[in-house]
Amino acid sequence: VGFIPISGGVGRAMISSLHSGACELLLHDGAHADPPLSTLHPPPPLALDFGPEEAHAVRLLTSAADAVAGGAVTLSVSVVDRYGNPVDEDECSGEVTIGLDPASVAEGQSPPPKLVRGLGVVALQRGYASTRLSTDVAGTLRLRVTAISGFERAASLTEAAAKSRQPISD
Repeated sequence: VGFIPISGGVGRAMISSLHSGACELLLHDGAHADPPLSTLHPPPPLALDFGPEEAHAVRLLTSAADAVAGGAVTLSVSVVDRYGNPVDEDECSGEVTIGLDPASVAEGQSPPPKLVRGLGVVALQRGYASTRLSTDVAGTLRLRVTAISGFERAASLTEAAAKSRQPISD
C-alpha cells in the first residue's frame, strides 16, 4: 500500500484487488526504520478476504493438453467473475451441460453417436464441476457449455457461453 498520511490520529487508504482470496495487511509506523521514527509497537496484522464479483462466465480446463485416443482426460468447469476468479459460492450450484461444439464436425455431417464419452449433464457444486472424457477417435474436438441451470445467473451464463469460442486450456 505504501505510505499512509495520518491526520488527527487517523489514516485512510484505499485497498483493492483483482484477485479474490484472503490476504494479510501488515502495518507499521516507522519503528523499524533506521533511525526509528516512532517507539510504538506495531498493531497485529489485519486479515482481509476479497470475495469474487458476481458470476460472469464459465471456463473449461483440461487435465492434459495432449490426450490420446482411447485415453481419458479430466474436464473441469469453473464459474468465474469478470477477472477470472472462481465464484465458489452456494448460489452457483445446479447443473451444467457439456456438448460437442458444432464447429468440430465437418459441414453437412452429424457427429457419430458416443464420439466423446463423458459429455452431458454434470452437477455444478459451488461453481465447480468435473467429468472424465474419453474417445477412440483421433483428432481435434472442440467442446462447449451448452446449458447451465439451477441458479439465478444461469441463463445469462448460458448465453455468454453460447457466444464464447474460448479454447479449452490446461
